[in-house]
Amino acid sequence: MRILALDTAGSAASVAVLDLSGGVAAAGERLVVRFDPSPTGHAERLMTMITEAIGDLSLVPADLDRIAVSLGPGSFTGVRIAVATARGLAFALSRPLIGVGSLEAIAAASRAAHPGLPVIAAIDAKRDTLYLQGFDHAGAPLGPARAVPLAEAAALVPAGAVLTGSGADILADLSRRAGLATGPVEPGRIVEAATIARIAAARTPEPVAPEPIYLRPPDAKPQKRLPGLLAPGS
Repeated sequence: MRILALDTAGSAASVAVLDLSGGVAAAGERLVVRFDPSPTGHAERLMTMITEAIGDLSLVPADLDRIAVSLGPGSFTGVRIAVATARGLAFALSRPLIGVGSLEAIAAASRAAHPGLPVIAAIDAKRDTLYLQGFDHAGAPLGPARAVPLAEAAALVPAGAVLTGSGADILADLSRRAGLATGPVEPGRIVEAATIARIAAARTPEPVAPEPIYLRPPDAKPQKRLPGLLAPGS
C-alpha cells in the first residue's frame, strides 16, 4: 500500500509518501517527508512538495493507493487548501480519500511516546479558546473535537493525562491553577503528514468523502457596504 498524506492546517505545510508495499514492519517500509515551516504560501508550494515526495520514491501518482489529509481544526484557509487538493487528487486518480483530524494526529504521536497514558491534544485557537480532544490510553476518542473557552478547559483534563500540541502549555497552566495533576507536557507537537499516513493505512475508507473540521467560523468577515455606496442590484 502506498499513501500520500497532506497537511496545511497549522502554521507549516507537510507532505508524506508512505510505501508499505514491502510490509508493515519498519524494515519493510519507505517514507519520504517534505516539510515547509513557512506560515504562508502553502497553496503555491503544496503541489511542488507532492511531486517531489512522490518522485523521491521513484513513483508516479498512479502508483498511489490512498490519499490522506488532515481535516483540522486549524487555520481556516490552511484546512481548505489541503482538503481541496486531496479531494482533487483522489478524484483524478480514482483513489479513496481518508481524513484524519488534526488533534487525533497530534495525540497519536504523543501516545506512541507515552504508551498507556490518556492524551489531551490542544491547539491554541487564540481569542481565549483552545481546540481540544481527549483520547484514552488505547487511542479511542473521549469525545469529539471541541472549541473550549479557557475558563472551561481544565475541567476536561483527566488526571495524569499527557498534554500535547500548541495549546499544551496553556492547558497545563490552567490545570495547575485548578489543582489538577497532569502527565508529561509536549507543547512542541504539531500535525505531521507521516502520522496522518500511518493512521490512514490502518483505516477503512468511508463511502462518503470526509468533511473539514472547522469548529468555528473564519476570522475574516465580509466587508460591510461603505456609507454612500449603492448595494448590489440597486
